[in-house]
Amino acid sequence: MNRYIFPNDKQTNQTTYYWFKNGFNEEEIQKIKTYLDDIDFQESTVFSGSNKNVRDSRIKWIDCNTDTEWLYEKLYGYAKEANDKIFNFKLYYSKDSIQYSNYRENGKYDWHIDIGENENNLRKLSCSVLLNDPDDFEGGDFEYWIKSTPEKVPLEKGSILFFPSFFLHRVREIYKGERESLVLWIGGDSYQ
Repeated sequence: MNRYIFPNDKQTNQTTYYWFKNGFNEEEIQKIKTYLDDIDFQESTVFSGSNKNVRDSRIKWIDCNTDTEWLYEKLYGYAKEANDKIFNFKLYYSKDSIQYSNYRENGKYDWHIDIGENENNLRKLSCSVLLNDPDDFEGGDFEYWIKSTPEKVPLEKGSILFFPSFFLHRVREIYKGERESLVLWIGGDSYQ
């Protein structure tokens, strides 16, 4: 028998994802891509540094400024809705800028979690936005592993995915074409 010492009237599920099928429209996606044209690519890294066996992609950072504030506000609004509906994390900051990732042929990001050392261990909610049509590439599936086998998330162009940052997840290898996405992490209190 469960004894509820501290009553909780919220429905919480931190073993699944929450997504918005049509989070960004074509005009908004084009606005993001136009802004990205003036930012140089960097090679991707993992917490321990560069490791193409684990992560092979090119990235750009989208800082928050007058041109991108709308993008941040939109993602924060979606994050609040997703968190209020099922995750119920105590969230209050986003340390990192939005990251754009470009995966070309053979590109991937193998199994990993989004929590790391120091301030990165307070990441609670991860966000991924697909910026191009899945028909533009082969492979590149987003999968997470929380149950007995990996599960594929059925992303579409413009869809926004939220999931707990402690989820083991990956972007499978690209066999043809390119995959474009945005990622963002939102942090909060330590797990209690």
